[in-house]
Amino acid sequence: ENFKSGYAAKAQGKSEAIQNNYLIYLPEDYKTSGKRYPTVYLLHQFNSDHTSYRGDKVNELFDAGVREGLFDEMIVVIPNSSEESWWAGNWEKMITEELIPHIDGKYRTIRDARYRLTAGCSMGGQGAMAVALRNPDFFSGAVSFFGAFSYGGANSPNAIAAAMPAEY
Repeated sequence: ENFKSGYAAKAQGKSEAIQNNYLIYLPEDYKTSGKRYPTVYLLHQFNSDHTSYRGDKVNELFDAGVREGLFDEMIVVIPNSSEESWWAGNWEKMITEELIPHIDGKYRTIRDARYRLTAGCSMGGQGAMAVALRNPDFFSGAVSFFGAFSYGGANSPNAIAAAMPAEY
């Protein structure tokens, strides 16, 4: 799948919007259920792209996890970014300002931050935490697998959390 993105273009030094790719996982009963689903934005690793999770056969893992009752059905969106994006700046805006509205308009999502989260591995894990921390109006949670928190400078979840008010 793809969508038109001005932010992905800016992040790559281009002046006009480009088609940016993403993978979509839909629950096994999506076509027949008519239900709305929570959404997870699964961010890819450093030196990788949105296709990296195919090798892990995440679609099969999600299907098995739902069948085994490990988690509820969900829509999973795997967006593309540059191999060294750290999911910051224009890449973060691409998710919040372009991709989420695109996904919510095209699929039967639950259009509420309480039913939307980020997840990722390594750079994607760092990005998942940072994007969720900076955008509580869009996301209610984040899951980081081996998040590269020591990288990213001001975009590191550690730096973001340290700058947050105690109430947050």
